[in-house]
Amino acid sequence: MDIVDRYAPLGPLVWAVSGKASDLAPPSTLRAIRANAFGYAEEEIETVRMKDGSTMEWRRLRQVLDQALKVASDYCESIAPTEHFGCLFVEEREQPVEAGDAMIANGAAVVMPVRDFSCIPVFGGN
Repeated sequence: MDIVDRYAPLGPLVWAVSGKASDLAPPSTLRAIRANAFGYAEEEIETVRMKDGSTMEWRRLRQVLDQALKVASDYCESIAPTEHFGCLFVEEREQPVEAGDAMIANGAAVVMPVRDFSCIPVFGGN
């Protein structure tokens, strides 16, 4: 939830993972995220503490992730540039963005090929 709220939209992250293995197409990745996040009982979710020490609220998690998963699905199906399958798109501050062809063409987004996730890139100062 923190990723969606504070770091980046889910769509570009799912797009960057795509193609690294046969089971990492956007629809299957989104289904796996949904199954993982919503596979816990409300009581289990509410034992998780956020970075600020507050309790994670099941309803809030559901609300944020339902919306994020829908937006990510729409992005992967309709906007993400298919010629850059498996790439991450970042803006000038190196924050992931939901880039389409126009943003890439006008330089508002940069294409970053992601070959594997053996190391975790660090973006921004957060």
